[in-house]
Amino acid sequence: MWTRYIGYVAAGLLFPCLVGCATAKSDFARARRLDSVQAYDQFLQRYPTSEFSRTASERRKELLRLQAERARKQKEEAYLTAAEAGDTREVQDWIARGGSIDLRNKADETALMLAAHRGHLEVVKILLDHGADVNARQQNGSTALTDIVSHACSMASMLMGYGMEEQRLVLLVRVLVDAGADVQSALQYVDRKLQISINNGPVQEDFILPEDVRQILLSASVRARERGKPR
Repeated sequence: MWTRYIGYVAAGLLFPCLVGCATAKSDFARARRLDSVQAYDQFLQRYPTSEFSRTASERRKELLRLQAERARKQKEEAYLTAAEAGDTREVQDWIARGGSIDLRNKADETALMLAAHRGHLEVVKILLDHGADVNARQQNGSTALTDIVSHACSMASMLMGYGMEEQRLVLLVRVLVDAGADVQSALQYVDRKLQISINNGPVQEDFILPEDVRQILLSASVRARERGKPR
């Protein structure tokens, strides 16, 4: 009799546990199908100590990490897009939030390169004032200055493709040079460009550097050599 009684008691205690475990398993499977932070939050609130709680908690943390990563990338892309578009407010907001000035896009271009490439003088000044690396290089070795010079050597394509008048071009070159841009690299680029043009036939006007830009580069080169001489 006592054995039967104990059996009834044990069954009464075990049955709710089995039902609860089955329900937790079912709800966990549902949370995994939804695979969202909210789904795992609901599961953990209902089953804080189930055998599935640890797995649910770890997946929830991973989803939060992925969300934060996506949000970070979206903000970075917005900053680079703003620099390329000449959006001074967005660029200043990014800087004020402590964002990386020399962030690069998938093409290995910094915000300064993008702004200079599109002729956005004010954005270039803002970035330089806040410590942008004026001599940051892409994997191919180009800098913001050499990129501008490359377009200056082909004024026709530059004017048609980028809408940057020569006066703005000269101002951009001057700003970059005054900020410490590597002038020698730019002059070497011009020499290579002209040599290629000569090898391909008579030097054409489209491949001649505007005189104002040439003078800025040559003057800066002379000053750099003078500073390097022993006194």
